[in-house]
Amino acid sequence: MSAADVTRAAFASGLSPLTWGRLVRSATGGAPYHGALYGPEICSTLLDLVAQYPSSPLLQSYLCLSLGLPPTTELSPHTPAPPALPTAPLVPLYVYLSSVLASVGRFPSPIPVQLAEPLCRLALLTHTTYNSPLLPPAASPLPLIPQFVILLSSLSHSSLSAPPTAAPELLLHTLSLLQAQHQIPLLTPSEKQAILHSIDASQTFQDVFTIAYKGLVRVRELIRIMDLGEGGMWGPMTGVGVGVEPVVVDREGEEPSLPLMSLVLASLVENRTTPFGASSHLSSRSQLLPPSPSSQLYPSLLQASISLIVLHPYPPSVKEGHPSESAYCQAVIWRSFILSRLPALLCPLPESTTVTATTTTNAGEPTTEAGPFEQALTALFTDWKSQLDQCNPPPPVPGVGAGSGAFGSDGVDEEARPPSFRIDLLRSLTSHSLLPPASAALICPSYTSADPPLSIEAAENMLTPQEYIEDRLSSASEDALAFLTRMEGDWAAHPLLASWFRDRLASASESGSLDQLAAACRLLCAHRLALDLLSLWIPVQELVDLASSFLDTFDLETVDDPQSALSLYGEIVLFCQYTSSKYHLPPPSPSPAWRTQLTPSLPRLNTDESALLSKWVKALFSPNEGIDDPMLRSTDPALLLRLTTTVFHQALVARSFDLLDSETLQNGIGYFLSSLLSWTLVGVINYLTAEVERQAPYSSLHWDVLQTLVMSESCPRVVLVVTGGAVLRLLGNGRLRALDPQGAGVGERATDGGPGGAGGPGEGLGGLREVVGRLLCLDQDRDPFTDRRHTHTLPSWSDNCQTAIREAFTSAHLNRATTLDVDAYLSVLRPPEFVHILWDACVSGASMGAMDGCRIVSSFLLSGLRSPASPPLLPYFLLVFVPTLLVDLDRQTPPQSTTLDTLVTIITSACHLSFQLERSFLKLADGALLSLELRSRLQPRVWLNALLDRLETAQGPASRLLAKRLHLVLND
Repeated sequence: MSAADVTRAAFASGLSPLTWGRLVRSATGGAPYHGALYGPEICSTLLDLVAQYPSSPLLQSYLCLSLGLPPTTELSPHTPAPPALPTAPLVPLYVYLSSVLASVGRFPSPIPVQLAEPLCRLALLTHTTYNSPLLPPAASPLPLIPQFVILLSSLSHSSLSAPPTAAPELLLHTLSLLQAQHQIPLLTPSEKQAILHSIDASQTFQDVFTIAYKGLVRVRELIRIMDLGEGGMWGPMTGVGVGVEPVVVDREGEEPSLPLMSLVLASLVENRTTPFGASSHLSSRSQLLPPSPSSQLYPSLLQASISLIVLHPYPPSVKEGHPSESAYCQAVIWRSFILSRLPALLCPLPESTTVTATTTTNAGEPTTEAGPFEQALTALFTDWKSQLDQCNPPPPVPGVGAGSGAFGSDGVDEEARPPSFRIDLLRSLTSHSLLPPASAALICPSYTSADPPLSIEAAENMLTPQEYIEDRLSSASEDALAFLTRMEGDWAAHPLLASWFRDRLASASESGSLDQLAAACRLLCAHRLALDLLSLWIPVQELVDLASSFLDTFDLETVDDPQSALSLYGEIVLFCQYTSSKYHLPPPSPSPAWRTQLTPSLPRLNTDESALLSKWVKALFSPNEGIDDPMLRSTDPALLLRLTTTVFHQALVARSFDLLDSETLQNGIGYFLSSLLSWTLVGVINYLTAEVERQAPYSSLHWDVLQTLVMSESCPRVVLVVTGGAVLRLLGNGRLRALDPQGAGVGERATDGGPGGAGGPGEGLGGLREVVGRLLCLDQDRDPFTDRRHTHTLPSWSDNCQTAIREAFTSAHLNRATTLDVDAYLSVLRPPEFVHILWDACVSGASMGAMDGCRIVSSFLLSGLRSPASPPLLPYFLLVFVPTLLVDLDRQTPPQSTTLDTLVTIITSACHLSFQLERSFLKLADGALLSLELRSRLQPRVWLNALLDRLETAQGPASRLLAKRLHLVLND
């Protein structure tokens, strides 16, 4: 017998629900029971019987048992969640829901309408008890909307004694499962029209089921918003403005999305080490997703790329430690991104958008029609000649070596001259199959195909590029650094170098090869551009995690030479500290092996740690002691790093009480300026700067030791770069004048290891400022942030931010490349302060007719993806700032229509951009789960719904008017 026959026979015989359940499981083959296979048959049979015997309590018990609930469950509105049965349900909840809606969600319904409420209540109880899914896997709730509308319409016109609550609640639970950006595009036009017609028909019960009606209206808004932005995140931003009224754009034929694309590209480069930057393939492609083959994305993308390179030119000369070195590094990074990383991101895009198509005329002759990408490139080379000329590298300088400047050469000849930017761009596009070589020759007659320099050098040595990289980077450090310097301008070599470093760190970490891992870390720290160029291709966090995992498992007892091993171990520690400090990376664990300790930890040490501390203090600061191999073998390097601050604290306390003489202290500090322990100085210098700042002007001993360490030639450069910010902050402390009575003298770096070796007290501040400023590439003469003599002329951060935002608005309105380092201001200003400054600039710009530029920049600042450490601005703007602003507007009589127009434009543009970002990510993820930090930044639907809910309950005239205007815009 089938399950249907067993069910009918059991009901006719009056069998108990438990007996019926055992018979059904036996009839379907016993364990394991497949609910998805037999559930539809059982559920439809039970509902047929309910239609014939609507008042049978036995059928209600059967239904409860089929869903895994006790047969005696009451279906009243106040029934708590019943306990679950030990056996699996006979019918999955999503099967039950679809079967019930198929029966009661049609007209006429075979089941009396008064039974719809208990049937829906049963589904809610099951959902609460088991947390069972209301829909099948990957299913959409949209096809159920017409059935729900019919059901609620029938209930609204029924004569029930109590108002039904289960059906509308079940609808809201179902609609909450909608994934708009992924599921709405899958609807066919006929399905979409049927859903929209059903939602329009739901007006018949809007007074009875108000909340359910609002939920359906929100779905309609989402469908129409998706229709407006069909194809990608740039659709609504490349034409007219998204606002109450269309924004008329007249750019003399140029695309208005150039400012927005420049903001996106700048964000990808500035946040390249974050999950939202250039190193993330998914994030980069999601933000660059083209709307359609006929899109105008490519002109804007190419123009923004050229404009950003023009904004970052090569300096005329490069001097080490001068700001020109920083400018040169920025120029190389941007050219590497545009010429190497960006084509790699574009090459997976649809082929029809990039390649040339061949068609046939009416006469039967074949003709060639360029694709959108080639058309945009041709127009760029025709209309942007002067800008392309500004992208060319400077000519070689006679007598300047390759390692000292941007493009050094021993003689000025044509062979030494680097290729023009046009040639580099075309060669990069052809190598990534974005442009046929024949088309490149037509666009630029001087174009010739050529192998990149790395391939030429490798071929001369009869090696592949990968083998040649292995050979060169495995050689001596000086040769490897010279090779990396030559490869700075070889854009095709950068992905190969990134792959080599990642593979080297992974293999060395897995095999425990200390020498190989330390050598790779040493190169990355020593070269000025290696890490920056690698960060365009691979997540730098991955490199730190690999090195950190090696440090966690390293054992000094297993090595032959502990002193050399400890020095190599220190180079890996410095790499982790330098990289994490440079890119503000989160630690891979709460307490990684390379983490230093700022404050002395003597009271918190256990017995073993206290014994180790005593041993090291005695070995370093006792006249007749020293450091031997057995002592090193018995020391955990990670623990030694954490105890170094305490070691210095104990020594300085002993010196202050004359328990330690100056010569012994000097000898002990000398150990920390040797390669054996110099890698521990990051925590020591941070500790000393904090103590000097806290105790000044009574901390002369700490100040002398700090000068000794910083100005010693033996102090590693990486240590000074990591601690340079703390030292510069200390130099701005006015209380240090007691330690430096002569002002800011200029001293020389000390060559001895003792305290006070930096010279007299008059030379201290100036000497420290010069040393640290040179390492951080600061201009000592012009940068007021590094000289306290100019502190009275410094504008406030809010004034700087206001000026930068207005300049960005002006650039966007004039259709120029626009950049704005939001994270720099948010690191100083709180989000409320920044949003208020942004809103004031928007109101000012709108009053002067520059609303288009305000709209583009502000929507990206509110909705764009930045560093995860930077607070998101859109939820604060919608849920905190807008309600507060409306309170002020309600006090004005009449409300300011211009302010409301500006507010509607900013809200709709920012939310629409966030909608499209979410959709792009979901489309490329293809069902894969997005990261938590990404999902937390892409919730515009939740924030906008919360704002609309608050507006609908508000009583002020401005709130009601804004709610009406937003509904008009979103439903238009």
